[in-house]
Amino acid sequence: MKKLFKFILPMLMAIIAIPAIQAKDKKSGRPSREQFAEVQAKKIAEDLKLDENTTKQFVATFTQCQKEIWASAPQKIRKNKDQKASMTEAEATQIIKDRFAHRQKINEIQEKYYNEYSKFLTQRQILRVYNLEKKMMDKMFRQHMDGRRGNGQKHGKHRGTPQCNAPAPGACTPCN
Repeated sequence: MKKLFKFILPMLMAIIAIPAIQAKDKKSGRPSREQFAEVQAKKIAEDLKLDENTTKQFVATFTQCQKEIWASAPQKIRKNKDQKASMTEAEATQIIKDRFAHRQKINEIQEKYYNEYSKFLTQRQILRVYNLEKKMMDKMFRQHMDGRRGNGQKHGKHRGTPQCNAPAPGACTPCN
């Protein structure tokens, strides 16, 4: 019986994990934007303790809002430092006005979906949605920034101390 569990348990875990793995974006190994928005919406709905029907309605509305926000984003045109230095006043003015227009579009989308949320959520719940969404985005931003800085760890003469997250002394290149 014990041997049977040793064999069946890993098989069940693998079977359960396969759909989750397949759901990830094949190129980067991360969930797509849409999948992330859906997970985020479900987490918020769970935190709000919404019933099943309201959760379905909220997830659909939240993901549609996110899609509209993403679609409103202007195309990024990256300029190198030389191009930025030689930018004309008219180009700078246009960039600033485009940013204002984009912010205005975001506000219009948010107001549209605030009205949608008002049809099935209380005002306190809507406020909680916005607060939870901001909290999640702040957390993601901090994680992103920590990743860019090497998990927030400073390297230097700290080999062998808890500050160095290298698996073994000598494995941390900046410490050597």
